[in-house]
Amino acid sequence: MTDNLRRYCDIHSALKRMLVKEPLGNHARHVRTLALFINGIVGSRKCHLPSIATKSPLPSLRESRIKQLSRWLQNKSVTPETYFLPYVRVLLESLPEGPLVLVMDGSCVGRGCMALFVSVLYKKRAIPLCFTVVADWMVCLGDWVVRTGKLPLIHRKSRCDFSLFQIGLLWMEYCLNEEIPIRALFQVTLTTRR
Repeated sequence: MTDNLRRYCDIHSALKRMLVKEPLGNHARHVRTLALFINGIVGSRKCHLPSIATKSPLPSLRESRIKQLSRWLQNKSVTPETYFLPYVRVLLESLPEGPLVLVMDGSCVGRGCMALFVSVLYKKRAIPLCFTVVADWMVCLGDWVVRTGKLPLIHRKSRCDFSLFQIGLLWMEYCLNEEIPIRALFQVTLTTRR
C-alpha cells in the first residue's frame, strides 16, 4: 500500500468515525470526496484542484478527479453545516482543557475579494473554525451604513448612486482615514458539550 493510499484510508476512516451515524448513499460518496480533498491538500501542500487531483490514490485520470472535485464544490447539497461543522465540533471537544487561542487571518481569494478566517491555534497550527468572504462582509457593512444614517458622511447623493459594496468600501476608507474603529458585522458562536 502506497503512502498516498494509506493516508487517504486513514483520513476517510477518521472522518467516518467522527460522524454520529454511518453515512449512506450520496452522503457516503461526499465523505469519500472530502477525504480525497484533505488527502490531496496534505499530500501536495497546495489547494489548487490540479495539484490536489495529482495526489489521488484512486486509479482514474487526473482530469476526471479534477472534474469530480469541482462538481463537489459546486454541489448545492454540500454545505458547511453538513461537511465542516460536525468535524469542527469534534475537534474542539477533543482539544485539551484550558484557554483556546483564536486568531484571525486574511487571504486574497481573487476578484478583489479577501477571505477572513477565525482559527484556533493548536500545536503551532491554525485550524480554521469559520470564514467569510470580505465581498459579502463589505455588502453587509454598506447596508449597515445606509440603515444607520451614516451615508451622508461619505457620499453626496446629488453625484451618483453606489452599490452597497461600494458604500462599504467608502466607509472602510473613511474609517481608516479618520482612525475610527470599523464595525465587524459577523458573530462567531462556538458551543461544545463537556
